Amino acid sequence: MIFVVLSLVLADFIADHCLSCHSDQSKAGGLTLARFEPTLAAVAEKVIRKVRAGIMPPPQSRKVDPAESLKFVEELEATMDRQVAKASPSIIKPPSRLNVAEYRNSVKSLLGVDLDAAGFLPADTNSNGFDTIADAQALSTTLLNGYLRAASEAARIAMQQPGLRGCNEPCAKRQIERLVKQAYRGFATPNDITEIQAFLATVGLQAAIRAILMSPRFLYRSDQAGDISLASRISYFLWSAPPDADLLRLAQSGVLHEPEVVLKEVKRMLADQRAVALSKRFAGQWLRLGELNASELEKSMRTETELFFGSIVHEDRSVLELLTAPYSFVDARLAKLYGLPSSSSSGFKRRTMPPSRGGLLGQASILATTSLPERTSPVLRGKWVMEVLLGIPPPPPPPNVPSLEDTAKPVRNGVKQTTRQRMELHAKNPRCNSCHRMIDPLGLALENFDTAGAWRDMEDGGPVNDAGEMYDGQKLAGIEGLRQALLARQDLVMLSFTENLMTYALGRRLEASDMPTVRNVIRQSASQNYRFSAFVNAIALSPTFRRSSNVLDR
Repeated sequence: MIFVVLSLVLADFIADHCLSCHSDQSKAGGLTLARFEPTLAAVAEKVIRKVRAGIMPPPQSRKVDPAESLKFVEELEATMDRQVAKASPSIIKPPSRLNVAEYRNSVKSLLGVDLDAAGFLPADTNSNGFDTIADAQALSTTLLNGYLRAASEAARIAMQQPGLRGCNEPCAKRQIERLVKQAYRGFATPNDITEIQAFLATVGLQAAIRAILMSPRFLYRSDQAGDISLASRISYFLWSAPPDADLLRLAQSGVLHEPEVVLKEVKRMLADQRAVALSKRFAGQWLRLGELNASELEKSMRTETELFFGSIVHEDRSVLELLTAPYSFVDARLAKLYGLPSSSSSGFKRRTMPPSRGGLLGQASILATTSLPERTSPVLRGKWVMEVLLGIPPPPPPPNVPSLEDTAKPVRNGVKQTTRQRMELHAKNPRCNSCHRMIDPLGLALENFDTAGAWRDMEDGGPVNDAGEMYDGQKLAGIEGLRQALLARQDLVMLSFTENLMTYALGRRLEASDMPTVRNVIRQSASQNYRFSAFVNAIALSPTFRRSSNVLDR
């Protein structure tokens, strides 16, 4: 348990600014801050997040000096960091099973067979936005049958390759020894090899290969302590693939745990083409691009964002360029959508973008996935900004709240209504206003973009109004105003990015006891201008990542 011991500064701030709503009597939102009990570490982290965001104390209540709020947050963070260090909490997580993408990459690395694993295996379960979360990877009869069919097909194709076709008995035994060692990622024992070779003698090479692919030693990544497990954790984090020979050699020689060796390997691996997994898988899941596959234009939208994120990875740029980058990657379809001069060359080209297209906020992938088929959705766009970029998801809507279509029709008194006019009418409902006041201005700042992400100045005969006011009173004026508001809150943006990258890397949801590590990663990355490699290095060197992930003893 983590005991939260409050200093006088913390206690005074809570008494002055929090207890009027969060006392034992009032319990706003079901929360009392009259005392921090041993089980309230998670509450302390929520308080930190809300005060940092400026959501609490409520802006409409007595004004709080920002310097006083910052002092409170920093002292509470330092308190939590000390308490976690004293408590040394342990976190239990089941071993990670290969998801669909990891299975495909692992089979390709092992057999040279590029199997369409998604055609055999059911879709992975996403938890907290990611398909790497171990405790969400339930094993079912359907999945086992899928693994069997996939293993059978991979073994059949592998047998057609020159190295295996017509392989005699001595050759087959050598191949099995090689495959077992590689498939079990450094954990193969002599008994493992003997067992599969005995299987080989009974049912043949193809069936023996299938048995290797069905082994739990292949399908599950070992989370034992030590360098060999660390090699797999690093490689599946950066490549969604098994460790290569160089990484495994360092692990087996017992030097991979040394910080300078980790840093050298991370640098090598980020420069490798296999690190495209971070832009296709991590960025795709974090930024919620999963539904962009229905048309060639949607595929172009997704590819732009993947190439853009990939440039930050491979060129080791600042993660802040997710908001500010004046460039992107555009093909002919997107050039037409964005109103850019067409290029004589085909494919995607790096292009300097107008200010309205800078960073993620101006990319069609984000704008299209946060729209409805028939209209833009300031709610979806604002919610995306809050959840993905700021890490402060709004509460779910209360039950039985009527939809926008029910409360604000597209035509009122014979006059077409803009989306903004309809939203303002809908938000007058007292049950809706508290949340819409936070969400809508963020989405309305992007109203100059239509459902596909094309720029527009007019909507249904009326001018687009993209002005607004954030929940804390800051004025917003279109995409540039929103960008500046996010940059003013870059501590939250970096916090959200780091939490998501760590969740993806660890294969589990973060807990309150992980937040000191998150804060340490951000501090180290800030000293290097938030370069992408700084985040990866800090995570890879953290005790949370380096030790056994079955039991993390901090």
